[in-house]
Amino acid sequence: MRSVTLLALFLCAALSGPVDLRAQEPPAETKTGRITGRVIDALGVGIAAARVSVLGGEDGKQLLARTVCDADGMFVCTKLPLDGRGYLRVRAEAKGRCVGDEFTRVTTSAPESFETLRLWDAGTLAVRVVDAEGRGLKGVAVIAEAHESRVFGFEPQGKGESDAEGKLTLEGIPLGAVDVRAWLPGWEPESRTIWLKDRAELELVLRQGAGVALVVRVDALPEGKEASVRVLPYASGSLVALPGLGSKLATEKGVLRLVSLPDYEYRVSVHLDDHVASPGEFRLEPGKGPHEAAFAMQRRDALRLRAVLRDAAGKALAGERVRCRASNMASGAEGLTDDEGRVVMDAPLGKGEQAIFEVLGGRWTLEQEKTEGMYGVWDARFMGDHECVIDPALEYALTAIPAVTITGKVVDGEGKPVRGRRIELQESQSNRMPSWMMVQQTSSLADGSFTLRGVYPLARGVRLALDAQGTVCSEVFDLAGKTKLEDIVLEAVPLCTIEGQLRDGQGQPLAGARVWLRNWNAATGQQIDGSVLEILSDRNGRYRFVDVEPGGHRIEVHGIGRETLATGEAFELAAGATATSDFDTGR
Repeated sequence: MRSVTLLALFLCAALSGPVDLRAQEPPAETKTGRITGRVIDALGVGIAAARVSVLGGEDGKQLLARTVCDADGMFVCTKLPLDGRGYLRVRAEAKGRCVGDEFTRVTTSAPESFETLRLWDAGTLAVRVVDAEGRGLKGVAVIAEAHESRVFGFEPQGKGESDAEGKLTLEGIPLGAVDVRAWLPGWEPESRTIWLKDRAELELVLRQGAGVALVVRVDALPEGKEASVRVLPYASGSLVALPGLGSKLATEKGVLRLVSLPDYEYRVSVHLDDHVASPGEFRLEPGKGPHEAAFAMQRRDALRLRAVLRDAAGKALAGERVRCRASNMASGAEGLTDDEGRVVMDAPLGKGEQAIFEVLGGRWTLEQEKTEGMYGVWDARFMGDHECVIDPALEYALTAIPAVTITGKVVDGEGKPVRGRRIELQESQSNRMPSWMMVQQTSSLADGSFTLRGVYPLARGVRLALDAQGTVCSEVFDLAGKTKLEDIVLEAVPLCTIEGQLRDGQGQPLAGARVWLRNWNAATGQQIDGSVLEILSDRNGRYRFVDVEPGGHRIEVHGIGRETLATGEAFELAAGATATSDFDTGR
């Protein structure tokens, strides 16, 4: 199961805006990539005939491939472009289940990936929105999202607008605790948390009220163009999905006015293709409304960036593909270096914008002294990037050093290949919890092989680990001065299964409960590293953790908010073992 915290970093980058990459010379590469994987249900069983789509393109919505899973939930999507221009969205859908998404990349250096998508049981929610006199309200934006779940991302699982009678139906809503919110400009927002078992009906009453006002002004817009505005509300430091604000809103003559907003903190940003806004974001504090945020737009494609690529000895590197992109991966450009190592690209980036230079292809990585404020100071994944602030008057001097390529194979105890296991290259810092953190990752293919390319040669200790906790890992080594590490074999120990059934206070199956698995040291009575795996019980109250690493564990069952419904005793799992823990939650 993927780490939600790490995934969130990728999701924020991937969804922050459309990808716009413009090459100085179109690449001659004609090969294509493929994504294979498996779609499973809440118990880890393959879902036959689940529909799988791969979406990409400049707007992230272009359909690149579509297929249907076989009887075991397996799928293959081929002929995918290897442009490396951003993350592809792999989406799986099946009747009666939530939509599942994963994000991945296929590039010339890594043309294949294996993805597992887990689809949770879903129900239907019929909503009616009325005023204080019980009259239906038309055009009310309504969203439904899983309540405080680590399983789902930031986007609501269901959204829509009420009809003339104030009615709408939301499908594909995860079972369990669900937050339902409704809002109409000029009215106070209304929010309810319910427990969805299969199908529920809900009436929300809106009342007219003042709230706080927000005015967004965007100057220097091109004639006939309007900017899209993203308004993100935060309550007590946490992002709150508010209907009508999760998607981008359009200005009118450069102005957007919102009224009757709840008195939250708001983070406001604007977007227009081929332009950059200054400042990049406004943060508006609660209790200080009405709010006003003013932005100025400048064209991105008016900037011509120049860079020169040399190795550590000062030798020019010709024929290398260099990319410059915004730090949030929203836009960028790439081009080939000439005989003097120089590259010129018309980049859709704005002066003063935070950006990153990269060398593509996997042979080289960039060397840069990291100073305070750079990502690379605290995150080793950025060590091979050249971080900068865009200034078209500069010629950026890029220093390339040989990158490391790491190859190996994952096998079982009999030497047979193991497919679909995640391999992480991890680095350690003793003053951090957990001390081992991911630098780069990949998955083993059908023959068990894996390859990591373009790896920065870290001088401190690193290791290869299967999955995040590193129950199976290589010896600790450093990469300084190396260009290849080959034929590393990781022998996967048999993974474990933890399963059981949850029942409520009436002895009935409890669907949609959040079940947590913590790694646990029974001797000390403490958690080992702070990580938490979360899954949801299915409509029959059953839950199952699959592919669990051996060792000490403890189970917790959570309801609404911080409500803990049950806590199990700590236990130890031997390799390949299955443990069963049933709980009467009393809910």
